[in-house]
Amino acid sequence: MTDTANNFSPAKPDTDGWLRLRALSAAGTLAQNYEELPALLAEMDDDGLYRAGRLLSRVDTQRATDHELLTAKVFITSNFTCSAVCEFLTAQMARHGIVARCEMSAFNQYVFDLGSRDNRLGEGRDLTLCLLDAHVIFDALAATWTAADLEMKLTETLTQLEQQTDEYLRNAPGTLVLNTLPLPKSCLNQLLSYRERMRIGAAWRDFNGRLLRLAVERERLIVIDMDALLTCTGPLGEGSAGIYARAHFRDEVLCSYACEVAHVFKALSGRTRKCLVVDLDGTLWGGVLGDAGAEGIGLGEHAQGPAFRELQRVLRQISSQGVLLAICSKNDDDKVRHVLREHPDMLLRESDFAAVRAN
Repeated sequence: MTDTANNFSPAKPDTDGWLRLRALSAAGTLAQNYEELPALLAEMDDDGLYRAGRLLSRVDTQRATDHELLTAKVFITSNFTCSAVCEFLTAQMARHGIVARCEMSAFNQYVFDLGSRDNRLGEGRDLTLCLLDAHVIFDALAATWTAADLEMKLTETLTQLEQQTDEYLRNAPGTLVLNTLPLPKSCLNQLLSYRERMRIGAAWRDFNGRLLRLAVERERLIVIDMDALLTCTGPLGEGSAGIYARAHFRDEVLCSYACEVAHVFKALSGRTRKCLVVDLDGTLWGGVLGDAGAEGIGLGEHAQGPAFRELQRVLRQISSQGVLLAICSKNDDDKVRHVLREHPDMLLRESDFAAVRAN
């Protein structure tokens, strides 16, 4: 099988982070310097993260954990080829100072893996990732099929997944991570009738909705919404890689998925951030308050105003769920507080911040 990194543009070896990472790898000291990785990996693109993950996957994780770093033991099973997710997950975990120990199951063994009663999966695992795609449904259909056939298969598959999930949760510790199934247009287009396509679309969304509700009803189960991830990564990807290598997700999709899993593990291990500190000029409003005055900053109907108001709206949403907001800005305290208290286009007010430091 060809190196998945070939899907990317050439790496950028001249970046400081990549040069430092290569130097540590060449010296055999990555394990001893694992705490440097969050800063080195912070600005890397998907290409850099995959290549970094390949370097990190060869690190002696025991030596890294000797430095009291958090370890994530991850088992990955799937119905399609997704080996690159190991490298992406190793790098994405390292961005948060977490050492990932990944183990990939054999191809298309997810039914056995979830239903095994010997506790092979769960022993010592923190996460079990069961990564599935639409071929779980379409590969089980006859050569010719109708919308009714697909609806029946969706119902049958959901029942099986529910049973397999419950079997896993009874026999294994740790958290199980499933995902919704994106519907490829190439599959949808196999029906010529638009009415039948709409029928499939409705049934498919109902399937994914019921899958998400499984996680609401069960402890130790997380379902990642792939439709939300695809709004950031672009197309799912199939083509020749999907046909010949059974690699149905593009590497960009796998990287985004791995990023989401890393955040899941951070939340489960209590490493979520509880305070968000923001600047003011060019952050909560456009322009420089000290130069433009309260009337001249970019808010409201100003050309840049909607963007800054949208950021303020998101900050209020985050704050409503328990995250503390604070301000740290090189500014004049009295002018800042005047804007926070009086400006008609501010969505955030002084009372929304746990601390204001403007000096």
